Formats: sequence, structure tokens, C-alpha cells
Amino acid sequence: MKLNEVVKKSTSKKYENINTPADLKKLMKTFKDNKVRTVNITFGTCYVDTYDVPSKIRYTAVSDSPLSFKGYWKKGKMYPFSEKLIIKNQQHDGGNR
Repeated sequence: MKLNEVVKKSTSKKYENINTPADLKKLMKTFKDNKVRTVNITFGTCYVDTYDVPSKIRYTAVSDSPLSFKGYWKKGKMYPFSEKLIIKNQQHDGGNR
């Protein structure tokens, strides 16, 4: 698979200047639909992945999420990841991330 094919398949949307927990909460409140979202923040850039339902969240989202926000977002509110998803993530990477 070519690199540009991988980039096209990405579902992440990028948002700049997310530097504090308040910035992240403000961003997540802008989404009003029933979709669930996970976030990964790198140097002030927030990558938001969108899913139809929580059961579709990839287990890698657990280790990619910011330490203060280990969960998914729905209508501006954060919910913790399910125990099943956390265990799957730990089994996959040995808990060494």
C-alpha cells in the first residue's frame, strides 16, 4: 500500500492550537451530533477520530489519548473507555506504551 493511500484512509481531522484541557473541552463542545470521538494531541495539534458508536473505537485509541482524558467524547462530554477496550490495548502492546 502506498503512503498516499494510507493518508486518504485516515479518518482523523486536525485542529491547531489545542494547548490546555480547557481548549480541548471547548473544541469537543462544538460537535453536536451523536457521533463518538477520540483525540490524540501532539505539540498543540489535536487529531480527532470520529466513530458511529463506541464499539467501533479502535483499541489503540486508549494509548493514544491524552493522559488526562482517557476516554471518548460524545456531545461535548467525556466518557471513560470500556474495560474491555483497555484490556485489549494492554494485551496488544504488553502495557509498555
